[in-house]
Order: sequence, then C-alpha cells, then structure tokens
Amino acid sequence: MNTSVRSLLENSGQKGPIEWIVFDVVGTLIYANPSVADAYFSIGRRHGSQLSYEEVCKRFRSEFRRIYGDADDCDDNSFPCDIATDEQQERRNWQRIVSSVFSDLHDTKRCFEELFEHFAQPESWCCFEDVADTLAALDRAGFRMALASNFDSRLHRICEGIPPLSLIGPRLISSEIGYRKPSPSFYRALIAKLGCPPDRVVMVGDDWKNDIVGAARAGISAIYVKRGDTEPHRKQMDPPDERDSLQESPRIASKVSTCKITRLMDLAVLPAENQTESNASPWVAIQRNPISGTSSRRNLLLDLIARLREHGITPRLYSHRDRLDRRMQNPHLRRSLLGIVAAGGDGTVGDVMNRHEGLPIAVLPLGTENLLARYLQIPRSGRAVADLIAEGHTRRVDVGQIGGRKFLLMASFGFDADVVRRAHERRRSSFSQWNYIQPILASLRNYQYPQLHLKIPGQETRNAKLCVIVNIPSYALRLPFAKQASASDGQLDLRLFGRGSTFQMLRYFYKVAMGTHERLPDVQSVQATQVRIESDEPVPVQVDGDPAGWTPAEVSVLPSALEVFAPKP
Repeated sequence: MNTSVRSLLENSGQKGPIEWIVFDVVGTLIYANPSVADAYFSIGRRHGSQLSYEEVCKRFRSEFRRIYGDADDCDDNSFPCDIATDEQQERRNWQRIVSSVFSDLHDTKRCFEELFEHFAQPESWCCFEDVADTLAALDRAGFRMALASNFDSRLHRICEGIPPLSLIGPRLISSEIGYRKPSPSFYRALIAKLGCPPDRVVMVGDDWKNDIVGAARAGISAIYVKRGDTEPHRKQMDPPDERDSLQESPRIASKVSTCKITRLMDLAVLPAENQTESNASPWVAIQRNPISGTSSRRNLLLDLIARLREHGITPRLYSHRDRLDRRMQNPHLRRSLLGIVAAGGDGTVGDVMNRHEGLPIAVLPLGTENLLARYLQIPRSGRAVADLIAEGHTRRVDVGQIGGRKFLLMASFGFDADVVRRAHERRRSSFSQWNYIQPILASLRNYQYPQLHLKIPGQETRNAKLCVIVNIPSYALRLPFAKQASASDGQLDLRLFGRGSTFQMLRYFYKVAMGTHERLPDVQSVQATQVRIESDEPVPVQVDGDPAGWTPAEVSVLPSALEVFAPKP
C-alpha cells in the first residue's frame, strides 16, 4: 500500500481542506541519541551492572513489549480497546522496566532516576534530518500542526529544547489525557482539542497500530512513515495489504498511506487540487524533478509556491510526469493555465518542453548547471520566478530539433556524447560535475573516434571527429563552445573538431576552456538551419546532457518556438 499523500486524501472521503496535521513524536520526528540501548548499557554500567550489551538489549526489548504491548493484545473483535494511563502509571512502568533489565543490581532506584532524567533532556534526542524542512514547508503553507504522543509530561521539556518542535502545539500526551494510543478515547480527546471534524485531520506516525490503525478507525486519514528499526524495542511493522484487519475494513485501508516524511510537502499545494473546473482561477503547474540538485533547494520551491499564492495564482505541484500529463488533457483547466514551471535542471526544462508543446515555461533552476536559466538571466529565486510569471515577462527562443526530439542548449556527436552515455548509465540519484570524472576517463581510454560526415544543404560535405551543435554560447562547466551563438537568431552554430585521439581531446578541451579553439585550423565554425550527420559506424548522440541515440541523425532549428518566462534582455 504505497499510495501517495495526494492519492490518499483524494480517495479517503476527504470532504474539505485539511486543517490539522498531527505528528507522533518519538520515532517519527525525533530519535534517542545516544540510542536507548546505548544509554541503558552505559548508565547501567555506571551503577555497577555487569550485563553485556546484547543482554541489556534483549531484556529491554522483552520487558518493554510486556508492559507496552497491550495494544497488540487486542484482537480484531476487541480492538481498539481503551488503555488507561497517567503520570504515576508511566513512571511505575519505567521503574519496572529498569528493575527487570538490571536485576543484577542490588538497588535500581538511583539507576532508574538517572535514566528517567536522561530521557527528559532535549540533548538526549535528535530530529531526523528531514524533519525541519518538512515542518517549515507545512508551516509556510498555512497548516496547523499538533503533536500526539504516548510519552509522558517530560515531552514538554524535550520539545521546548528542540527548535523545530518548540513552536508546534497543542501537544496531546497520553499520560495527561488519561489514555494511550490507539485508544478510541485518546483520538476522541484529540478531535475535541483540535475542534474540527476528523476528516479535516491527518495523523502521521511510525507505529502501525498506535498511530495508523487507531487514527483510521477514528475517521482520521493516516500516513505511515517507515523509519526502520532505530531501536531494539521498536516493532516496526510494514503496512501489509494481507493484514486481516485491513482486509475486513476497506474503509480503514482507504485512509492509510505510506511515504517518506518529505512527501508531506506535497500537502503544501494540496488544496489547489480541490478546485473545481467551473471556477478555475489562474494557476501554474510545477513539474519537479525528484533527483535534481540537493535537498537544500527545497526552500526555493517553497518560496515559489508561497509567492505565487501572494499573487493570487494557484500552484499545483507534480513529482510524476504522468499525473501532469493527465491534468493537461482537461481543456477547462488548460484554459486558465498560465504556464508550467520546470523545477529542476536543464534536463527537466527539456522534458517539459518536449511533452507540452506550445505552453509557456518558467524555469526554477534547481539543477547542477542550469545553463538556460543562466543564459536568460533567470535568478535562482523562487520569489523572483513567481514575480516573472505574475507580471507576464516572457521571451521567445529558438529550439533545436533532432528527429522528433527538441533541445534548447546543444547536441553533440562523438566523444562528448560517449561521456554523457556512460555517465547516465551510472546515474542513480542527485548529479554533480564530479559524477563525470570516471565516464571521462573511460571514454579517453576506450572511444575510437569514427569519422563523422556532415551534410548541410547547399554546401560540400564536411568531416570531423567531434561535432558540437549549440543554441546558446556556453555548455557544461561554462565552456564557451560558440561565443557568438544566440538563441534568437534562427540559426544553429556548429563547431567541428577535425582530429581524434586522447591527446587531441585534451588539447581541444584546453583550447575551449581558454576560448581560443575557434582560431585553430582544425576546428571549423559553421552556421546552419539544417544538417544531416552520418558516420562510418554508429556514433553516440546527446542533446542537452541526455543520451539521444546514435547516428545517422538530422538536426534543424525551429525559430522562436518556445516562450519562456524571463527578464527583459
């Protein structure tokens, strides 16, 4: 059951916009550092225990499950049953755990007091690395957030000392409410405290029965965050489709989703999805590349969303291409569409351009090079890009075409394309210039430099070992392949490199970097609107940094074919 956050809320009977997002705390937002096992072992040793680390873990796991496994003891007929608790009961529970774990100590009272105080300190806990950005995103989007935990009153001190959690409230704690999750009475108290219907609330947690099934049975949509086995006592359960309780209750199953906590950022634009076709307001689609750039770029996306809303423009975020493609098939929504934001690198821009011909594109540069954005002087600022969209500042630029595929920056044939091919075969996640080092070395060792034959209408055939066709002056690493190239002159600029060997490629690279390659006698500079490239044997082709097949190929220019939101030149 790996449904998206958006799909969950569309299919769970959500009757209105989400008002509250409620988070479990331990295991969902924070974790013990040092771990519970490490803390018990070291503090126990300090008080004289001789137990091994493995024995401490084994005993803690067993005793914790014995005392706090009451939710799992409720069968399908009796679950969820109310599980009463209070501050004194929680303290007694932890005293029993410590006494059972350290049975080799004559007096466990002092050991318990130190452990109990240790886990009351904010310094003993850390936020998961994805928490701060996610909470900030939801806060910017205007969501109200609360905490719901099976901890005790020590949680207040912990949250006050951890900045991302200190401003979230209210905090609903089982020892103060009188019932532990997944008790129905706990969730009734939660809904009463929030003061809104359960279908306006989303519960987020890492405990399948306490956070997920308990919330779903109370009519609350639930999002399961699977963190993994971070502690020996935590029973991390997959949300398995084969669970009897889910098979018997499709209503509950429809309210449950599994995702990484960062996917909650999709909620930042969720209310826009509830807009009807008949009253559609101006909106923009945001196509996000999930693996472009680093996590620090996320704030730029959030700034874009917030600023668009300030302008009265509805943002809709899409991480999956097919979802945006389906949306574009709706003629009512398309009429009120201002444009599509390509939030990523140059590859994302090219992908959007090829899939949605004729629509204006805005570029939020989140990639490694962002060559088009740099050429058009589009700032790396979500607010600035939103302002360009709102003010309607656009420019027309030429587009290259190879076969049925369009490109904005450049196409190359030969050694450069071989490097790109090798690099993309290795790509798994976020990309940087360093990922090209091994592919470059492999191509220097292995590429054979077949002869290329270029046929331009009205001209004699030209030969080369490497052909670079550019639409704008610079390429990766800001290499100036064609200093005079312009994306608005209706021409493609060709640079043909006549020699092929490891030495010659290094020589050409140096000359290009120095900006003197166009003066070399073995480099031809040509302009054309159309060219056919053939070769003695198949040669790799790349466009805009992505592999594009093999020769033969035909390349042409489409003058002023793309409208881009950009500052005035």
